[in-house]
Amino acid sequence: MLKYSTYNSIYNNKEEGKDNTLLGKALHSFYSSNKRFIVRMLIILSVVFLSLTGFMNVITNASKVVSYEKFVVSYGDSLWSIATNHKPSQMDTREYVEQIKKLNIMATSDIQTGQVINLPNIE
Repeated sequence: MLKYSTYNSIYNNKEEGKDNTLLGKALHSFYSSNKRFIVRMLIILSVVFLSLTGFMNVITNASKVVSYEKFVVSYGDSLWSIATNHKPSQMDTREYVEQIKKLNIMATSDIQTGQVINLPNIE
């Protein structure tokens, strides 16, 4: 029997799945030595990205409502009738009612005679 053999089994290949190129070795060594660093950086980048998206969303929505005008509620007025008379022509009345409620911090659409409400001026 031979003491040494040059036979290589295809079933016992220990280097299977390894990338033997220089770049592959460098990436493998960087990844294996810096796993915690990479995970931390991914978390930080995700938080920064989500924060910036939220910030941009606030900026774009804030530019729609530029100012408001004060309106005194008369007898027989409802939030719907006020919204119908003062809303921009291209805007849905329901949306304008919600804008009024949001601007005046109202939970319901109930208003009283003599109450002063703010009507948003939307561009």
